[in-house]
Amino acid sequence: MNQYLQKTRLVLWFVSVLFLCNLAYGAAGNLDIVIVKESGKNSVVLLGKDQMAAKSIYSATSLSDLSWSYDKNYFSFIQHGDLLNPDSNQWQGDTGQKLIIMDLNHNPVDEIADARRYEWSPFEHKLVTICGERTEEGSEYTCKEIFVYDLKKRSKIIIPLVAYDLFWARHDNTIYLDTYNNKQRVYSFNPVDKTLNKTSYRGIYFSWDGLYYYNDPYEGGGEFSVWRTRDNMRIETPSILKDSSHLCGVGWIKSTHCLLVSELIDERSCYLVNVDSGKMALVDQSIGRRIRGCAEYLKREILGDKAEEIMQSVK
Repeated sequence: MNQYLQKTRLVLWFVSVLFLCNLAYGAAGNLDIVIVKESGKNSVVLLGKDQMAAKSIYSATSLSDLSWSYDKNYFSFIQHGDLLNPDSNQWQGDTGQKLIIMDLNHNPVDEIADARRYEWSPFEHKLVTICGERTEEGSEYTCKEIFVYDLKKRSKIIIPLVAYDLFWARHDNTIYLDTYNNKQRVYSFNPVDKTLNKTSYRGIYFSWDGLYYYNDPYEGGGEFSVWRTRDNMRIETPSILKDSSHLCGVGWIKSTHCLLVSELIDERSCYLVNVDSGKMALVDQSIGRRIRGCAEYLKREILGDKAEEIMQSVK
């Protein structure tokens, strides 16, 4: 593994572990649920109106990827597995990795073992997940199985593909899968007629209306890019997008063509980029960990009280 890839892995690990909050918040009445670090562990915590911790719901050594079903009746998160030999300096597998799904009463309703990536359907109580084993190669896990899971029926539909990232797009209710293979990188899966097709896309993270998409870098290849969907034209304005080897996507602001982009190195600055106008603004907040895809709460939680002012500045 070359020095650049080692540095990239270290930065991504640091970004994921050091900062305290998973910023993918979910609303539950007037309360929020977040992942915070407490006494050396991660906890799923219910916040009160004053944004102070009101109740700890679940704790484990490492938790991430908090997300909500389309109607906010369920929330879910990944519990990372424990290393098989924590005292070893060698790369190794893990045990106990799983996706946990809870209802609004904070009761566990289901688990999916070995889940590494997942996305909720934008319209139903379904989710799609990649299951596999931890490994050093490529994206740091093998792909053993990809399937659409119906939470109500407790049934699954297998997607016959090896891929390492996925996104359930809202604009066409299609699941996009990234194989990290530049010869044929992105496939689409229709959850209604269960068809799997090749695409010419170079990434999977589509804007709310599907007019644009971006791809993220991955270990071993690729770099951050934004593309226009209709003709696969790469967008290179503003200037930050021309030097994309040190960037990663954070997420699209809901119902806009504004994209949050974070640096992988140095101070991990975050920028708001309007893909339509080509304007950008520096966001006065570092991003603790990546938020993938169309994150519903990006505008409120990252842009904060200056959200409208920053949005106006890039029009």
